[in-house]
Parts: sequence; structure tokens; C-alpha cells
Amino acid sequence: MRRISKKATFFTVLFAILTVIAFARDLYAWNRDHIYPRGDLGGIYKLYLPDAYKATVEFFGVDLFNSVLTPILSIPAVLILLGLTILSFAIGYGCVRFSKGYVPPKKKLTREESLKEKVKYQRR
Repeated sequence: MRRISKKATFFTVLFAILTVIAFARDLYAWNRDHIYPRGDLGGIYKLYLPDAYKATVEFFGVDLFNSVLTPILSIPAVLILLGLTILSFAIGYGCVRFSKGYVPPKKKLTREESLKEKVKYQRR
């Protein structure tokens, strides 16, 4: 990660690790059941936290939950986390790149151009 803020680096690495974990969970479920798993957020939420899932449905109401939250929770977790990884990196890089203190990287000298040609000596 080249010259992005520490916060953006933290969130990029965090979301990348969560993406790998979600993908590994999908691979594990596929190897266990030999069918493509539904690694969507709603399915994971319902499987691992059933009491919290029921409380959420009761809090929002069945109609609102089915019309608004069910399409959101049907998106695969890997895609959401991958999108958050890319977004956090892009925000971090964009903030540094377009800030006033940005200095572009210097070009490296090629072998044809020597350092003596770049530096002008002034003898006294």
C-alpha cells in the first residue's frame, strides 16, 4: 500500500481479511455439501444468530423486512466485503493523491543519463 493513510490501510486490510474468511466459508460449505452455498448475509445471519435475526424481523416488521432488507441481505458476503475493500483503498489513495501536500514520485535515472549530467558543479 503505497502512501495511503494509516486508517485507510487498516480498513483495507480488515476488509480484505474478512473477504478471505467469507470466501473460505463458502469453499468449506461447497466441499462439505457439494452444492454451491448461499453465502449471503441474511443466510449467515439466520444460521449463526437466529435469536438476533428474529428480533430484527420483529423490530422492523415482516412487511418492511421482506420488502427492504431481504434484497439487501441476499447479496453474497464476498461481494460486499470485496466492494468495501476496494472502496476503502480508493478513498485512502484518493485523499492522499489529491491533497495539497502530494509530491509526485521522482523519475529514476537511466544508465544513459549520469548523475554528473544532472548536477552542475560550480567551482570557486
